[in-house]
Amino acid sequence: MEIFVHKGDDMTPDILLDHENDQFIIKGESRPENARKFFEPISTWFQAAFKHYNAHGITSPKKLTINLDYFNSTSAKLLFDMLMMISSEGKEKGIAFEIEWHHHQLDDDMLESGQELEKCSGLKFHYISKN
Repeated sequence: MEIFVHKGDDMTPDILLDHENDQFIIKGESRPENARKFFEPISTWFQAAFKHYNAHGITSPKKLTINLDYFNSTSAKLLFDMLMMISSEGKEKGIAFEIEWHHHQLDDDMLESGQELEKCSGLKFHYISKN
């Protein structure tokens, strides 16, 4: 299984999905012109990762770090879809994914977005406040 790396730019976040080292990171800003096209390979990668974990009997908990400074409404919907898939696949395959949600200390909107995603997805979120 390949490691997924996307070097972010002004419109897209940095992505690192590394199953060998248990590093799953989405960081930066997410406002791609075609958010569906951008998020599709990420969701596909996670689906393949769950199959890989299942085939190899891996059930250890995993942590996805989401450290976004901004995401647009289309990215929010696709991020929600991705988290729902992770929640569903995780329950089915017996692999707990926890989310480390970073937000600026004074950014109540980003904190509330995380809280809403946590409530809807059923995943456990840990909130990290940054200056």
